[in-house]
Amino acid sequence: MNPPDPIPPQKMARHRAWRIVVGYGVFATLWIVLSDRALAPLLPRPDLMMLWSIVKGLAFVALTSLLLWVLVRRTYGAIEAGYQSLSVSEGEQRELARQLDAERSRLLEAQRVAAIGWWEADLKNDTLMWSDEMHRIFETDPAAFVPTFEGVLQRLPGDERGRVKKALDDSLAGDASHAVDHRILVAEDGVKHVELRWKTFRDEEGTPLRMLGTCRDVTERHDGEQALRDSETRFREMAENIGEIFYNYDPIHNRLLYASPAYEVIWGRRREGVYAEPTSYLKDVLKEDLPAAEEAFRRQLAGEKTQVDFRIRRPDGEVRWLNEQAVPIVDASGRVERIVGTMRDITAAKIAESQLGEQAALLEKARDAIIVLGLDHEVIYWNHGAEMLYGWSVAEVSGRSVRELLYQDDAAFLSTTQTVLQEGEWAGEIGQFTRTGQAVIVDGRWTLLRHPDGKPRSILSINTDITSRKQLEQQFLRAQRMESIGTLAGGIAHDLNNVLAPVIMSVDLLKRRLADPADREILDIVGASARRGADMVQQILSFARGMEGRRVEVDVGRILQEVVRIIGDTFPKSIHVELEMTSGLHPVQADPTQLHQVLLNLCVNARDAMPKGGVLRLRAVNTANDEPLVRIEVEDTGTGIPADLLGKIFDPFFTSKEPGKGTGLGLSTALAIVRGHGGSLDVSSVPGEGTVFTVFLPSLRRAGEKPAVTASPTLPRGRGETVLVVDDEASIRLITRQTLEAYGYEVLDAADGAEGIDLFIARRFEIDVVLTDMAMPRLDGHALIRELRRIDPNVPVIGVSGVASIPPLDEERETVRFLPKPYTTSALLTALREVLDVPVR
Repeated sequence: MNPPDPIPPQKMARHRAWRIVVGYGVFATLWIVLSDRALAPLLPRPDLMMLWSIVKGLAFVALTSLLLWVLVRRTYGAIEAGYQSLSVSEGEQRELARQLDAERSRLLEAQRVAAIGWWEADLKNDTLMWSDEMHRIFETDPAAFVPTFEGVLQRLPGDERGRVKKALDDSLAGDASHAVDHRILVAEDGVKHVELRWKTFRDEEGTPLRMLGTCRDVTERHDGEQALRDSETRFREMAENIGEIFYNYDPIHNRLLYASPAYEVIWGRRREGVYAEPTSYLKDVLKEDLPAAEEAFRRQLAGEKTQVDFRIRRPDGEVRWLNEQAVPIVDASGRVERIVGTMRDITAAKIAESQLGEQAALLEKARDAIIVLGLDHEVIYWNHGAEMLYGWSVAEVSGRSVRELLYQDDAAFLSTTQTVLQEGEWAGEIGQFTRTGQAVIVDGRWTLLRHPDGKPRSILSINTDITSRKQLEQQFLRAQRMESIGTLAGGIAHDLNNVLAPVIMSVDLLKRRLADPADREILDIVGASARRGADMVQQILSFARGMEGRRVEVDVGRILQEVVRIIGDTFPKSIHVELEMTSGLHPVQADPTQLHQVLLNLCVNARDAMPKGGVLRLRAVNTANDEPLVRIEVEDTGTGIPADLLGKIFDPFFTSKEPGKGTGLGLSTALAIVRGHGGSLDVSSVPGEGTVFTVFLPSLRRAGEKPAVTASPTLPRGRGETVLVVDDEASIRLITRQTLEAYGYEVLDAADGAEGIDLFIARRFEIDVVLTDMAMPRLDGHALIRELRRIDPNVPVIGVSGVASIPPLDEERETVRFLPKPYTTSALLTALREVLDVPVR
């Protein structure tokens, strides 16, 4: 129990004074009353009574004065002693207070340095008090933030609140001290880790009264521990997944600290045995190699790095070669405290090395280039396959460095050999050059060969020529890119053809209405320009999509004109293009797309040969050589082709252009197409003057035969038939309606397939033919045709599309007439008459 508080000196003096006054009053009253009554019978005379009263009064005064003097003196002495005692006590208290403040300052500084704050909770009044360090840890403003249990819990992540609250509740339910580590949220989405410790104080009945605790910022410790765990995890993942044995040995206590799982794979034994007896691995070393293995172990204990090859016999009887590399780790005094090392299975390399001489004769017959290099990169062995691939004989390469023989830029070679020296082997692709300077790509498998003592001796490389395969891969990738370009071109062509279709049809329609020759001439120009645009779209689409059409009768003159238009729009203006053709040029049986490709390839080569401009001249004439031919020449005034390269220009992938500016496939492709058409392709060139490529193709007419002249047919008219026009382009619907009505047809139109179905159902017996676009929103042409055929299997349908062709309609047994956009009035009217004149109903 706590001692009672001391009574102040002033209060002590007041109490003593009151006691003296009360005692004096009681004594005086008793003296006066009792003394008179006691002596009254003995002194009957009044004078005696008066004398007695005087004596009695004087004696009382004297006695009272003496008593008061004694009491007052004692009281004053007590008061003086009390003040002296109080003076001494206040001095001690001030000294104690000073010492207490100093201790408190040191405690606060220690808490700040250690990042430890204290807190106290008054459970009776539900208040929480924090130290300044608590505010620093939680990064709160002491003037603005009032700590409460609920407020503190809100500063914890959601997954931490339940755990911390349960720990506090458990503490209130018991009487033990508690501690918990948890995270807190601080400013700017920061997170800290803290360690919370506290004790609960209770009254005599066990009711919790208050909690006193500390809070320590352990973020740095937590991050360091996490980093250490992550590092250990990464190390273990690496050690347990490599094919080599990794070990860590404590020679002081003869204790194996770690051995990777590869030990069980290579050794064929469980790791428990080597953990129990670390040197037991020596028992499996062959007798012939045991001295070398034991010597390496002794050198390791002496603090030396070692590398040794030895053989072991596994429990299943298999013998394996191992290469051990070990590094001792010493302490400050130079004592070896740990030995770390690796053991690698080199059985395959040893077998290859031992059998190398025996297989030399077989290697000479191998088609792969097999080379053995010294560590100085000089050729030690060069088989017949290497002679065939690189063009150098054994005598020519013996003792020479492959860096000067096979590499123009030896950075890749040096990097590869460094990998072999470090890892023992390498596999991959590498570029090399032959004796003639031709670039080749090889798939190489290089292995480091070692001496019996484990030191590197040479490098065995087996190289397979994969140049052709890589070229085919590049060609395949180019084909894929062209396919993507074709898909894009198809979409663009559809949109452009939709734009050009009403223009072309409007020209035909307006020419019937305008009589002024000047106006009709303007319309002719507009129509020709629109048709030229449509032709250009079709050509671009054909080339981009790589469509191989049927071989048909081809007008060579028209093909040349189309090529001239294309190169005129795309080639630099510094190149002047000329076209010369004889009249009556014979047609040829050819694929027009492929013929386009041949001529464009030759023109592009001519353009590249004239970087500063020049003349590009195309000629076509009829000729004969046992059979009628058409001769096409592509001539340029460019740089020409050197004589030593003329025999190579048609080789696949050969190019004299800078890297990235030529594929080497243009001329080889052109030659293949021409030969596939039964023709030939020749070249002549004069360096500095120019080059002429000449194409010979068999013609379809004999010499002197004249083509038949056909008269221009009149446009067929309608006979009052009703045409349902379905197209999502309003301009096409409008101009088609006006055109058909002008030529004797009745027209119904719909903006999409769904509207077309509704209109056909409502007026199916009036509709004689359906003209529908194939690419529409909501319901496209394919779905529309299927639904129309379900309603009326005999209804004639003409499909219209802005691309060159439409996919086959698998569900329909009958063929749908196809009309490509942009179509002329003549083509539209002809197609309608063709389907209407066939009796189908």
